[in-house]
Amino acid sequence: RKGGTTMFAPGVFQIQCGDDKSGDENSLVLTSINGDIIIRAENGRVRIEGLDIDLIAKGPDNTRGNIQIKAEGGNLNLKANNITIDGTSSYKLVTTGQAQITANSTMKIYSSVIQGVTDAVANRDSKVGGKDVYRSQTKVK
Repeated sequence: RKGGTTMFAPGVFQIQCGDDKSGDENSLVLTSINGDIIIRAENGRVRIEGLDIDLIAKGPDNTRGNIQIKAEGGNLNLKANNITIDGTSSYKLVTTGQAQITANSTMKIYSSVIQGVTDAVANRDSKVGGKDVYRSQTKVK
């Protein structure tokens, strides 16, 4: 392509740098002024390894600055000593299948209002009007 550079390597293509840098300095920087950066392994895995890994999306407003993780046709597994989900506005866990929360020690739930409704109120209402809540939560959106 005019104005572009393409590198082909029938075997391994490796870049090693940073031998004379400290651990806190940038050694390899990939920058695209305009356009996307794509890292693709058509028949293999993509691994990102480091002491720490930061994924940061900076958007000008609430329509940009998103991070999207998809495991299409597979599983998403998170494993760590501690996992914190901090949605400053809200968070939502949704499944069309089964859900399970397990704590082998203590489980704490804090809220100013807790609302719980089961499918059992679909035909016979609860003492606190669960049928209306059930209907409002099961509408197709």
